[in-house]
Amino acid sequence: MSNNPILIISGEQSGETYAGLLVRELQRINPALKFYGTGGERMKEAGVELLHHINQMAVVGISEVVRKYRTLRGIFTDVVNSIPNHSPQLAILVDYPGFNLKLAAVLKERGIPVVWFMAPQVWAWKESRVKQMRRVIDTLVVGFKFEVEYFRGHGIAANYFGHPLVDLLTELESQKRAALPNSIPTIAYLPGSRKGEIARHWPLVREVAALLGERFRHVVQRAPSIPPDLLLGNGANIEILSQPHSALMQADVALVKSGTSTMEATIFGVPYALFYRTSAINFAIFSRLAKVRQLGIANIIAGKEIVREFLQTDATPQRLADEIRRLATDAGYRQQVAADLLQVRNSLEAPGVHARIAEHIASTYGLRPATAR
Repeated sequence: MSNNPILIISGEQSGETYAGLLVRELQRINPALKFYGTGGERMKEAGVELLHHINQMAVVGISEVVRKYRTLRGIFTDVVNSIPNHSPQLAILVDYPGFNLKLAAVLKERGIPVVWFMAPQVWAWKESRVKQMRRVIDTLVVGFKFEVEYFRGHGIAANYFGHPLVDLLTELESQKRAALPNSIPTIAYLPGSRKGEIARHWPLVREVAALLGERFRHVVQRAPSIPPDLLLGNGANIEILSQPHSALMQADVALVKSGTSTMEATIFGVPYALFYRTSAINFAIFSRLAKVRQLGIANIIAGKEIVREFLQTDATPQRLADEIRRLATDAGYRQQVAADLLQVRNSLEAPGVHARIAEHIASTYGLRPATAR
């Protein structure tokens, strides 16, 4: 094993959370391992030397990439320039495909092995990326079992150990609703972890809460990456919660923007409706390139619509309020959605996902201490 550090790159909130947990598991196997790269607070707490913070890197859609192009290009250049100075023995790239695929090509040229953790959802859109992935990735770790067959069918040796969210949320499941004094149904709103998402979704959430009224308790999850002042003007009937996952832990039902948050709701067993709004150009591009009829991963895994999806112009305050009201008040409907979500949850494997991934990486790339081999 080399004494050189491991380069680890994440560019958004969920990925850096997984990366932080993976770093801790690798350090458990070998405390001498050192890491540097890009990420957030979880990675920093795990001891990763950060070149740049994810707050500079999070983007959604083509328009935001264009707006942040100069910043992202500068970060990419900094990471590439760090390679000769640090001489990493291995690179672990966490999702974030627009950035990481280009970086993987550079790493491959320089003879640095590349582990890709959480595969981009090329089976849903931008399938053209598969050929590039095959050229530049040495080890691929996927988050869903069905992805193994897909990627192996394209000549990429995919490995599945379970979904990383299982580790993050399993301990919290037992605490869910433990200290809830409320007798009225609680609705959780998860509008997103990026500023652009909040700009589009927060006014919508306020309108939905207003339509549903005081018959329900309304709680909104504020992501660590969102400044509190972006959630001003929330109205007297909406509570803002900042502790991670606290909204879902208290929720009977939820309104959740498309993305990782829907998997969190699935694992917690909270019946929810999925929604998303983006710019017209982003939606047009996605609609043209998309290879799946549904956006929600729970629906894709189930092979049917178990969670209602409201996208773009379908995501009106009235339609969303009607669906949330039905989930909250129709016990039979809510129980059916919960049962379907439980089946999806049970397909995501047992806890210990990050430990299994770390063991695989350590064995494959000789990261164990010399005395342990």
